[in-house]
Amino acid sequence: MLRLVWSDKYIIPAALTLLIGLGMVWLGLQMPRTIGWASAPGLFPVFIGLGLVMMSVALVLEGWRRGGGVFGRLGSGGSPVSLVSIDSVPASMIAHAAPAQTLIVVLLYVLAFLRFLPYEIATALFLALAMWVNSVRSWRLIAMVSLGTPLFLSLIFVLLLETLLPGTTSIVEQWIYR
Repeated sequence: MLRLVWSDKYIIPAALTLLIGLGMVWLGLQMPRTIGWASAPGLFPVFIGLGLVMMSVALVLEGWRRGGGVFGRLGSGGSPVSLVSIDSVPASMIAHAAPAQTLIVVLLYVLAFLRFLPYEIATALFLALAMWVNSVRSWRLIAMVSLGTPLFLSLIFVLLLETLLPGTTSIVEQWIYR
């Protein structure tokens, strides 16, 4: 059964996407709402988390439609697959390394970086690590994306939307409102 689960192209990504989505919804709901949801920094993570939950459902439905892996076994009523011994690690486990590492980076971002660092620094570290884990090796590209994206988002959220950003503080917010 373990070999069947690890070799499935849909169940592992669907489960990881569901966990990340539910985690984002839960953490977004925990963020303060000073004047209501319009000013809540958690509104954006809640929407993104709900989108990820819907994507995980779409992955499950696609796996069911294609009838491969776990979904094919469930539909066929075939005999259960024997458990994999420790010695024989499925080759497809390597294919699941990047999603598992990405999940670790997301958890590190949400549970550590945002709790102790300003939004821009936490997000820049997260983006750099996420790109590295997903095989981006161009330092120029990593630097441009991981430094430019948090700065752009901070300016949009602080200046245009006038809302709070997640994390301990915001460098842009402190700079503008000093």
